[in-house]
Amino acid sequence: MNKFAYIRAARTLRRVAFFSLVTAPSLVLFFLFITLSFNNSIAGSFLSTARSLIADAPDGMVNISVCDKPKISHDDLPDERAIPSLSAEDNVLQQSSPMFLATCLTGRKPASEWQKETDSTIRQLYLLSVVMGLFVSWLFSGALIPARSIFRRMKS
Repeated sequence: MNKFAYIRAARTLRRVAFFSLVTAPSLVLFFLFITLSFNNSIAGSFLSTARSLIADAPDGMVNISVCDKPKISHDDLPDERAIPSLSAEDNVLQQSSPMFLATCLTGRKPASEWQKETDSTIRQLYLLSVVMGLFVSWLFSGALIPARSIFRRMKS
């Protein structure tokens, strides 16, 4: 290998590192921001969430809500043959399958513990976007290089 191959490899490595550590996470946060802004005011969402976290909570505590998804066994599900199919001529309201409601409990948690969990979630989102950036970068630049060398060898 000559000196230029090392320079090209270093440039590629620098581009991959910049894309995966800076560009990909910023694109993920940008698309998250755009998605949140379509529904309603982002500042309003932050304020309502903050109010619900600290409303009637003592100092150093936050309100949390934990919802438990009901466990549905196969026997609890209705039989497909028992539910008649609705046709265009049927204007009669049919009963749907039974609803399983989640049970939610509210409680209080120390603010420092909630802060650690939220920071951990944000870090995990960043690391996930870095890994996705590495994969995309490898897919569009690194994976094509071995394919080119294979086709070059087949032609000669």
